[in-house]
Formats: sequence, structure tokens, C-alpha cells
Amino acid sequence: MYENTIGGTKNEASNLMEVDMIPLDWAVLILWKPECGEKLKALRGKTSRQKIADGINAQQVECSQELIRKLELGVAKSISPRILIALCITLGIHPSALIPSIKMEIPRNFCTEG
Repeated sequence: MYENTIGGTKNEASNLMEVDMIPLDWAVLILWKPECGEKLKALRGKTSRQKIADGINAQQVECSQELIRKLELGVAKSISPRILIALCITLGIHPSALIPSIKMEIPRNFCTEG
């Protein structure tokens, strides 16, 4: 077994991987890969980058059409969770439509003390 870059472990013999998950609002940045940008461009369709940025800004999250361009081209290497969520709301999609994810439902008090 060895440590991967996000703190999980991979067992090569069984081809299983342990993944550490945290609530999205605890993350400062999320890795953005070029394939995410390709998905974004396809999902945006003919809607202008400026209109997408305006939709994000309307949610009190600062974003420019230039950032949308950088995300689409894979120039941006990360995205903030706030921008990701506002982007997805603007596009009417779930974040997993852009970024591969594992979806689990856990009790709201799972991470509380006591």
C-alpha cells in the first residue's frame, strides 16, 4: 500500500482505493483538470461566457468571463468551491457533471463533537 497525493491509500493487490472525503464547504480549492473544462464548454453551449459570469456574480460570488475562459481551456488549475457551486447553479447542473465525484449521504451531525 502507498499514500496517494490526497491522503487516501491504494491497495494494489485488490485494486481498491480508500478516499478521504470532506464537506465541500471545508475546501479552499478544488483541482481542475482539462477534461473538466471540456465538459464546461459543452454544457455552456451557446450561452456566452459573460452571461455565465453574470449568473455567478448575481449569487454574490465574484467571477469574470476570463475565468470561465481559463476554466474551459484548462489553463486554470483549480477552482474555489464557491465558484464551482455558483457555476453549477447557473448552469442548472450538479457538480458531478463537471468533476468526477463520489456521492454519499451521511447524517448532518456526522462531523460534530460529542
